[in-house]
Amino acid sequence: MSTTGDDLEHDAAEVIDERVGLRQRLLDGQDYWQRFSTILIVGGCTVALLMTLHPSLILRNNTPTGGDMGAHVWAPAYLRDHLLTSSS
Repeated sequence: MSTTGDDLEHDAAEVIDERVGLRQRLLDGQDYWQRFSTILIVGGCTVALLMTLHPSLILRNNTPTGGDMGAHVWAPAYLRDHLLTSSS
């Protein structure tokens, strides 16, 4: 089976049409904005998390012996001292 120049041009035109259709679907409508907003939100949360956690300190030997340093006492003390104080 031989292919002529016209057949190749027709096949190339179909491939180009398919690519244009795919690009149009990706750039238009809700799909584009949904992807864009997802990337923006996940990226922003990742940057905020990394700025808060200080990645250089995560694996350092910076936890004193005993581990939690009284973290289980903080919440009840905060409630007692700040939220449940009597106003009289």
